[in-house]
Amino acid sequence: MNTLPESFDLPQTMQAWTFRTRGQPTSVLKLSEVPIPRITSPNEVLVRVFHASLNPVGSAMIALLPTFIRKLPAIPELDFSGTVIQAGKSVPAELGPGKAVFRSLPPGSCLRKGMGALAEYVVVPTSNIALKPERLSFEDASGLGITGVTALELVKDSKLKQGDSVLINGASGGVGTMTVQVARNVVGPSGKVVAICSAENAALAKRLGADEVIYRTQHDPVHEYLIRTYSETPFDAIIDAVGVQSVYEHSPQYLCKKGLFVSVGVLSEDLSYASVIRAVLKIASNLYWPRFLGGVARPYLQKTVVVESHSLEGLSVLVQEGKLRVIIDFSFSMNDALHAYDRMRLHLARGKIVIKISE
Repeated sequence: MNTLPESFDLPQTMQAWTFRTRGQPTSVLKLSEVPIPRITSPNEVLVRVFHASLNPVGSAMIALLPTFIRKLPAIPELDFSGTVIQAGKSVPAELGPGKAVFRSLPPGSCLRKGMGALAEYVVVPTSNIALKPERLSFEDASGLGITGVTALELVKDSKLKQGDSVLINGASGGVGTMTVQVARNVVGPSGKVVAICSAENAALAKRLGADEVIYRTQHDPVHEYLIRTYSETPFDAIIDAVGVQSVYEHSPQYLCKKGLFVSVGVLSEDLSYASVIRAVLKIASNLYWPRFLGGVARPYLQKTVVVESHSLEGLSVLVQEGKLRVIIDFSFSMNDALHAYDRMRLHLARGKIVIKISE
């Protein structure tokens, strides 16, 4: 096993946020002292985590998944950045001790091992990490994983090309801020990017590449404004980074006949089984309900992302080329992680919410 110099003293325990029962994150998470994970495979590395970022899927895993399918106590969250501390025998030198890395942990592995990003150390296979772009701080890199890959996939599935026009709903959130940038790069200067967000975030959306901004709160319901303004010049694609059902239901009036509606899903009212079931049923209806029975006359694609190393490398290239940056809403200390979850629950974030794990 490769390690850092012998002067580095690896402790036996670490701080981590853990939970033993499902529920709202602010109710079930506890700051605990737990054993540091150990490398058990030659292709694994031990990473000292510097920053972790929150994602809605992390809260959903805490609140909804039954405890019998996961190892307890469990550590939440998936996205992190840090430095490799130890490496298995088969780990290549470019990912060895001292290398700065970032990653989104595989949810299945987290369930089996009880591991997560809200901990001072994490063990991951080298297939699950990528080198941190030099242009990014550790703070920014922690917010690049799930949201960055989601943005790439949303734009890819929308089949946008140079010169197209695209509407992006939820343009100021974690996924939305990156989607605006990726879409701007794809449609080019001859294309048009229209963003939907709150008035206070309009300047941010324009800095990221939006040509026009629709103020969500001033045009409620927003689909009525879209019908009035864009029915004569419909969009080539619509990307919904939030999941507002009414925007899809009325989309035939402002989306081209051959245009695609690509979404992260349907926004759930809260983290309850009833709300999630309602959202899932709406997604199923959007995907499969036939037009002759009243279905919406535009194709609907719901994107479920699997984060792989080649996707992370693609993000790194965009960052290095100056075509993508991570917008940080707020950085909380490890002790204040519960306040971070409160901010995400209230949908207040402009960009990514980050937790500083260690120096």
